[in-house]
Amino acid sequence: MTEPLLRVRGLKKHFPIKRGIIPKVVGHVKAVDGIDIDVMPGQAVGLVGESGCGKTTAGRCILKLIQPTAGEIVFDGQPVHAFDRAQMTGLRKRMQIIFQDPFSSLNPRRTVYDTLAEPLQLHGICKTTDELRVEVRRLLGRVGLDPDYLDRYPHEFSGGQRQRIGIARALAPRPDFIVCDEAVSALDVSVQAQILNLLADLRRDLGLSYLFIAHDLAVVKHLCDTVAVMYLGRIAEMGPTKALFEDPKHPYTRALLSAVPSPHPGRRKQRIALKGDVPTPIDPPSGCRFHTRCPYATADCAKETPPLDRVGDHHVAACIRIEEIRKEDAAAAAAAGSAEASH
Repeated sequence: MTEPLLRVRGLKKHFPIKRGIIPKVVGHVKAVDGIDIDVMPGQAVGLVGESGCGKTTAGRCILKLIQPTAGEIVFDGQPVHAFDRAQMTGLRKRMQIIFQDPFSSLNPRRTVYDTLAEPLQLHGICKTTDELRVEVRRLLGRVGLDPDYLDRYPHEFSGGQRQRIGIARALAPRPDFIVCDEAVSALDVSVQAQILNLLADLRRDLGLSYLFIAHDLAVVKHLCDTVAVMYLGRIAEMGPTKALFEDPKHPYTRALLSAVPSPHPGRRKQRIALKGDVPTPIDPPSGCRFHTRCPYATADCAKETPPLDRVGDHHVAACIRIEEIRKEDAAAAAAAGSAEASH
């Protein structure tokens, strides 16, 4: 069996809260609080959840753009979590990121040529000016832009074109793994489809692996093989995309999927409205973190922290009431069928 390209175990990131004239730590924001993720070679893994659940923080910790509080990050057998800054510089060639906002991720004072030439020079891919110019033109063509645009500035491009430049910058050092941090959320829907198709083509042609961070489940369904659903710093459910969308196990996943617009008005699922607001990551609930909003919660849910248990082939979920929920659903479906038959 192939080893994962990326293996994350027990990843945590707690941001200290300081107060007082002489700053003193009075608490922590538990942005990421113990997550496990595997990304196989050539695989796209989606990481989804509500805003503020810790998705972006997790992605940046994996790349060591911010220092994790705890946990193991192993990339192609190398212990990234133990690497210092100098060691990470050599590994950055293989691990890249596409940022969310194409308007702020590019330096307005640098031309496209300058932006794309920098990683090529930094990692020693091109030695001469002629090689640089040829490679920059090739990268622009690879992401669907006119190679003659290399002397233009970011303000001369649309949002979709800027994101293509961001993708070209990530591709420049010829990486194996890319974190796509909400890479299409700032774009119009029609442009989103173009960028998603481009990312799918690049993955197929170059053998790339993605960690695709998003809050739009339809986007993740289109691109990813596996989906991990995150809630308040932890993984609630993870499994193959088809299985997770067709038969979600965790109540939170079910609620998220019920909110996805259906292209078939006659087949709309009943919307699951969650009560209350997302709790603060400064003082998360005891037991299952979702129990304060879960329609199936019992007193035990506030006492017991659920592990990620297997609920199918390569499918895991963190809920102690999955079997009871399944039986309740079956009974409700049978009752509804009987009522319909009687009419």
